[in-house]
Amino acid sequence: MNASYDLKQEMLKNNSVKECLTDILGRIHYPLSLEEIFATGHHLEKYLLFKIQGCLSIGFDCDTTNLVQDFFKQNYGYTGSSFDTLLSMQYLWGSVLRNLWKKDTEQIYFSPHSSDYLYLKETYGFFVNQQGQKVYRIDTAQKFIYELAHLSEIQTILRQKLSEHFSEFSLYYHTIGNLSPCPSGNYNREKGSYSHHCFDRLDLFLQTKFFQQNSEWVHWFSQNANTYFLQDFMAPNLPPFPVFQVGHVEAYRQEVCTYIDTLLPLIVNRSYDLTKDF
Repeated sequence: MNASYDLKQEMLKNNSVKECLTDILGRIHYPLSLEEIFATGHHLEKYLLFKIQGCLSIGFDCDTTNLVQDFFKQNYGYTGSSFDTLLSMQYLWGSVLRNLWKKDTEQIYFSPHSSDYLYLKETYGFFVNQQGQKVYRIDTAQKFIYELAHLSEIQTILRQKLSEHFSEFSLYYHTIGNLSPCPSGNYNREKGSYSHHCFDRLDLFLQTKFFQQNSEWVHWFSQNANTYFLQDFMAPNLPPFPVFQVGHVEAYRQEVCTYIDTLLPLIVNRSYDLTKDF
């Protein structure tokens, strides 16, 4: 696997995903087509499209794409099926938008009574649970649809430097360097839980009592950290999550840029460590 390959590119191989995202772009009158977005450097658009289709339960997930599973199976002998993103972009992106863009986080693009909303709801916006009942997800996706529709405004608020940092982060976010096999059970859900205040970061989750009291997870990492090049992501001295202070907007922008500058090389370097012998 190419160390810098963006796994979000795999979305275009899924016809259901392509159909859904093409529909979304048309209904919000986006100035670029799906093919144009993926053929050029529109990395934030790709990130938001990935989140939209994920919320709509279309079925594509970079964490478990065949490319990732085959890579770890063939090159590292991994026999499980559980994978996880090591560093989260969603926590950082959402936090920065709340602090700088300051739009209502529950804002929606499609009115619940509009024909577009009803069409998307019944066509893509649900999954069928084990009881055979429809569980609708369109309202969850609306947050990211709204952000995509207003991305130009968001980038203006972020300003060029921070926007470029997020663009680079979204490019490398779904490369092989940010994905790893992980312990089975509820590990993924608990690591990403807001209640643990660890921002879906491995190093911070390892410090929680919840993790330390789960002996199976502790044992898994003691056995596999070196194999999967996880040491840098487990280091206790990684930068704290950026905290916004009223009246210090420029300092906050710089702190977020520094945060990305510090964490992004971990992903890039691990990508090359994982792939250098294959």
